[in-house]
Amino acid sequence: RRVVTGRNKGFVTGAARPVSAEPSRGRTGGVPVMKLPLGRVLLCAAHAMALSSSLCIPLPPSPPAPPSPPPWSTIPPVRLGAAEFFVILTKAGITTVPSSVITGAIGCSPIASTALTGFTLGFLEDEAGFNSTSTSDQVSGGIYASDYAGDTPVMLTAAVSALEVAYADAAGRSFSGASFLNVLGGSIAGQSFRPGVYQWGSVVAFGADIYIKGNAYDRWIFQMSGDLWVGESANVILVNDGTGCGAPLASNVVWQVMGYVEVGVSAHLEGIILCKTHVAFKALSSINGRVYAQTAATLIMTTVTEPVDAPPLPPRPPMPPSPPPPPPSPPTPPPPPSPPPAPPSPRIYCPPPTPPPSPPPSPPPPR
Repeated sequence: RRVVTGRNKGFVTGAARPVSAEPSRGRTGGVPVMKLPLGRVLLCAAHAMALSSSLCIPLPPSPPAPPSPPPWSTIPPVRLGAAEFFVILTKAGITTVPSSVITGAIGCSPIASTALTGFTLGFLEDEAGFNSTSTSDQVSGGIYASDYAGDTPVMLTAAVSALEVAYADAAGRSFSGASFLNVLGGSIAGQSFRPGVYQWGSVVAFGADIYIKGNAYDRWIFQMSGDLWVGESANVILVNDGTGCGAPLASNVVWQVMGYVEVGVSAHLEGIILCKTHVAFKALSSINGRVYAQTAATLIMTTVTEPVDAPPLPPRPPMPPSPPPPPPSPPTPPPPPSPPPAPPSPRIYCPPPTPPPSPPPSPPPPR
């Protein structure tokens, strides 16, 4: 390559073929533009691609993905204790408009059996001959009330006490973070909920489906200081998160409601209801779970299914064995005995040196 001097000073040309160094004053507004043949441009591009490919250095392989987190939930379960024997348990009675279908046992205490309305009751005698349980064609399990004989009153007292403890436990949990507090102001239709403790200081309502997404070891607690309204034909749907640990279980979903609960016509709910007041199910509604009300419960041709218990937690992976202790170091040999001290050298007396004799006094000078 060479630099053109003279009137074309400052323009560069190629050595293989002369190029025009005449400045172009077209659209560039007088700014000189170098013109290269098309073939030369293509040749330069090919050389650049070859050079870049020769300089490519293979990247190291990606590190392996970190292991998946353990499937068990970090939220402790809400223990139901003696109340878990019942699928419906209330303090002030249970009313049904036939025909409801209830899978599991139901009970009420401290109110008497007169608060069980809508059921055709038949009594069963226990081994001691007491009428401790009643039956109904709407209930697949037993029916229990505080005025029944035998040990039923004691059992119901323990169950109601456990119900109150479970309610207090669920209400006392701290919410899982800012994104779990007052979600959408309580209007949660269409929302998906990951595991955690959610809290609302208002009514919670949904008139369309909501989704609880996780696995069989995850847990959800929904706390609300107001009421819970489930609209007509709305559903709670349990969604598998694809981790391979199964779909969420209704027994791991808790609805703690300080107000009352209303489940609309043909609506479906999943989970354990811990309600401070009244629970009402409208016509053809259903629940896969348990209903615990500290006042009463009303069912209108309602289906109540006892939930599947949560599976036991999988065993945690064993801790890696500790490395064997290092072999004991050999004993340190005793230090060699010190040599005996050297005998003291004999003391040699050195007499002080004799001073040289003083020179005789000089004779006096002659007079």
